[in-house]
Amino acid sequence: MVLGLALLGFTGCSNGDSDNDAESNSLNSKADEILDLRIKKSSNSAAGDSRAMEYGFDSEVTETEHVKVRNVKGGIEFTIKMPDDDCYGHWEKHEYEGGVYYDVKDGGIGYVAIYDDTDWNKATCAELEGWKMAADEELKVVYPLCNPGKKYSFRVQIEPKEVDKYKDKKYYERLTIVAEDGIGEIDYNNINKMNKYFKTSYKDGKLDVSLTNIIPPDINDVTPCIDVFAGNGDNDTLNANTWIGVYFGEPLTQIYNEPAEFSWNIDKVETYDSNKSSLIENLISESGKDQYYLEFYYKFNVPDSSEGIKDFRTAHFESNMDKIE
Repeated sequence: MVLGLALLGFTGCSNGDSDNDAESNSLNSKADEILDLRIKKSSNSAAGDSRAMEYGFDSEVTETEHVKVRNVKGGIEFTIKMPDDDCYGHWEKHEYEGGVYYDVKDGGIGYVAIYDDTDWNKATCAELEGWKMAADEELKVVYPLCNPGKKYSFRVQIEPKEVDKYKDKKYYERLTIVAEDGIGEIDYNNINKMNKYFKTSYKDGKLDVSLTNIIPPDINDVTPCIDVFAGNGDNDTLNANTWIGVYFGEPLTQIYNEPAEFSWNIDKVETYDSNKSSLIENLISESGKDQYYLEFYYKFNVPDSSEGIKDFRTAHFESNMDKIE
């Protein structure tokens, strides 16, 4: 449930008074820390903090085992082939009077997604409709969130449904290409500063969460999402933290052009195992951990995007680890 929503205006001017000058400088400093997630088109062709360079992809890599990329009108087209491993299942097409449905035998596709990994730890994600790839043996989608002239490094992730059983059958394939078209991209320059504006507290089985200094994506169908983790303060050990569940807030009802403040009071989250809402209090108790932290992101849709794209997701940012009272 969203408890509150208020616009925060950042304005300031100087009339020569030193106190007013100080106030103006303070406001400008805060403005420099705003996370503006609106989609923006730029003619700047710089690659930025490029993971393409880090991974040695200083030249274009447009084809891997299961993926091809090319420039088309509106963005970058991805053609993703169905892996032929048995764990991905055998799909059968059935036609009936009302249409067509697909049935999977012996396994299935669990997850297919495109990550824009161009800038370190700032990945926009497009989750795809994996069953469409399985039904037709391949899936073609156009990724629109790019600026013409910029070099992009993408990671395509393909996982089977029984991923814990077939960990060696997950595919992470990297491709690099210079975009020729697109609607623009999301700038995450201030994302590392957001933990100071992402406040949380946990008491009596409920999370109180507030978020300020953020402008959501300027598009329709934007939903705030909060992943809840339990831990023990050890972030250096693999699997030290336990994912508890995810909270999906109410979809936004307006487009924002100014920084906004949001707050939520959360007592239930959704889990992948049960596919239903469960009490946070019970899940944290079962984890045996004494601390928690949250990860925040938005999921959204882009008008006229490819049919095979389920939704887009912004990069995540974290709250601080806090004690469970």
